[in-house]
This record gives sequence, C-alpha cells and structure tokens, in this order.
Amino acid sequence: MINQGFEKLDKGKNLVVCSECGGENPGGSKFCNTCGAKFGDFGVEEPMGVQQSKKEKRVAANLPEREAGKCPKCGNTNPAAAEFCFKCGARLRRGVGNLDGLVVIYLVGALYVLISLLFNSIVQASYPILVSYAVTGVLGLYMAYVFHRGAVRSWTKYLALVVPVLGIAGTGFIFFIGLSLRGIVGPAWIIFVLMLWKIWSDRQSI
Repeated sequence: MINQGFEKLDKGKNLVVCSECGGENPGGSKFCNTCGAKFGDFGVEEPMGVQQSKKEKRVAANLPEREAGKCPKCGNTNPAAAEFCFKCGARLRRGVGNLDGLVVIYLVGALYVLISLLFNSIVQASYPILVSYAVTGVLGLYMAYVFHRGAVRSWTKYLALVVPVLGIAGTGFIFFIGLSLRGIVGPAWIIFVLMLWKIWSDRQSI
C-alpha cells in the first residue's frame, strides 16, 4: 500500500505521520514502521539532528540489539516497538525464535528429500519425482533460511506453500508405490502435512 503524497511532517517532533494508520515515524522514513505502508516518492527531507547511531538508539530503548528493532534485511535499527522497517519496509521479526519451528521443519523436510535423491532407487527411477524432490529440497532450504532471517516477503509466502504441496505429492506417491511393492517405505508425507499445519498455526508471525 502506498501513501500517495499524504504523509505529513511534524517538524516540531521530527516525525513523519502516516496517513494510513496515524503511526509516527522518524523523519526521512520511506515506510511506515507500524503498518508497512510506503510513503510517496516525492520524499520527505530528514531534519537535521534526527539521525542517531545504533548504539544511541539501543541505549535509549534500554534493549539489546536483537530486541531493538534491527531489520533482518537491511540492518537498519528501528524503534523497539516497530512492526516494519522504516527504511526498506521489511517486516521485523517480533521476539526471539518465533519462527524457529518453521526453520526446523523446513530443514527436516528439505534434507529428507535431498538424501532420498541420493539413496532411494524408486525416486531415481522416475524423472518427474526426481525433479519434484530436487525442487522441494532446494526451496525447503531456501525457506528455512528466510524464516531464520525473519525476512518474509509476500512472494516468499507462496514459496512456503509450494514446498509442502510438492513434498506431499512426491513423498505420498513414493509411499504408495512402496506399499504396492511391499517394501519398507516410511510415511515421509507426514513431515509435509505437519509443515502445512505449522504454516497455518504461525500465520500471524509470518
């Protein structure tokens, strides 16, 4: 959402007030740190003396660096209560470890399918399944990295759904083939069902 030139500068307080939510932002902000709205391209001049060092901001907030609103994407230090970075607009990771569950399950799923590529002869015998496993593994590792950094964007949310969908399709197919051959094939599709459940349960944090 873009503020089409409606943000205003409170010169007395060196603040940019967002027209969408009324949130107050430091002078020179490009995005609202409350709702994430982008300010107009005409720009707002940053008043003299507004810039602070990261150390000064952390001391003022009396918080350690990881809790002082440090942006995982650009490294900018934001107000401690900010939901979005006022410099690049990225959603700030709230708290510590709130996405760790997603990191773990995406790593487990990705490593499982990648190892299966090397050692599962049924997977190697089917080109479509092999490609499905490879894509699932690579995207799974990438999403684990994204969740670890807390730098989730709107388009990465779609990738987050692609991984479990491909994972369920590929591992489910191999599971039923294993059953028909009376082989020992673990129900790996459960990993990706849990992945979907975890995405749903953590949707407010993503």
